[in-house]
Amino acid sequence: MNHAHGTPRQARRPGFSLVEMLIVIAIMAVLLGLMLPAVQTARESARRIACLNNIRQIGVAMRGFEAVNGFFAPANSTGANAVWPPHAPREHGMFALLLPHLEQENLLTSLGYDYEQDWDAAANRPAAQTIISTFACGSTPDGPRKITAARYPTNPLRSWQPACNDYAPIVEVEPVLYTALGLPVPPLKQRQGMLPTNSRPTAAHLHDGSSYTLAIVECGNRPLRYLGRHPMGVRSAAASAPCNFHNDTSPAAWADNGATFTLHGADAATGAPNAVCYHTDSTGRMPPAGTTSGGRCVMNCTNWAEPYAFHPGGMNVLLGDASVRFLAEDIDPQTFVALVTRAGGDSPGAF
Repeated sequence: MNHAHGTPRQARRPGFSLVEMLIVIAIMAVLLGLMLPAVQTARESARRIACLNNIRQIGVAMRGFEAVNGFFAPANSTGANAVWPPHAPREHGMFALLLPHLEQENLLTSLGYDYEQDWDAAANRPAAQTIISTFACGSTPDGPRKITAARYPTNPLRSWQPACNDYAPIVEVEPVLYTALGLPVPPLKQRQGMLPTNSRPTAAHLHDGSSYTLAIVECGNRPLRYLGRHPMGVRSAAASAPCNFHNDTSPAAWADNGATFTLHGADAATGAPNAVCYHTDSTGRMPPAGTTSGGRCVMNCTNWAEPYAFHPGGMNVLLGDASVRFLAEDIDPQTFVALVTRAGGDSPGAF
């Protein structure tokens, strides 16, 4: 049979031209660029909520300790005036005292945390080396961590690697901050926080009201020091005494009786804390050696013994009534001071 037009050809399948392919790739890149910030925001939101839940658990433990003992656990038990345990005082941080009320009985039994010995005694080290998720905020850059020589090469505790804490009580407000705020400096009793060192605080001590007094704040990613949002590197070779300490030596272990702090305030532009010696790191990014005063920043300027979190815009806190809040970092510093003090005679008002 004669096919005048030959064998029929197969129909062409449509395909992408190079231009069309480039357009598709460009659209996908734009969509990905729009999605990534949303994903990152969602992840940080989840981390912030998890961090808030940690603080809520600490609040339950704080109340549990009070119910059993008739007073709140102090910020720490330390030195010649140590108060815990009552019959044979030793050195412990507040968070070690809360262990029986945090479902961490295994640290007291199988790992043998012993209140009859100091927190860093050989017998307590296996427990103190244990990372406790309740004490670790996932928003911190280093995450749940121990003080290792690889990460913190000059920290004095690096040889036995205790686990870190991202939360802390504020013992008192320093006079330098009152001066920076143009306020008269009150006597010590009016400057004290809810849980002073070596004390047996009760609700009766909270003259300003338990719902208006801070118990715990965030102080994230210690022992590495941050000024502003920049981590400090190694100490400058030019640093001289008394500014010759290293930048990875902040007390940070959850059991450490030295891991509390007082509120100094800081300089918002540099992050340097008031009346505390500071220096450049090896990059030269930070202010030169010296001291500063007059800074009014009370949150997220430095974790150098000051309130500091890695959540955008603020931090999670625990109040004396065991409620939890997220405080904005632009909070009026005078309001924050009023929240820290338990008997300052000052009302923080709305916050």
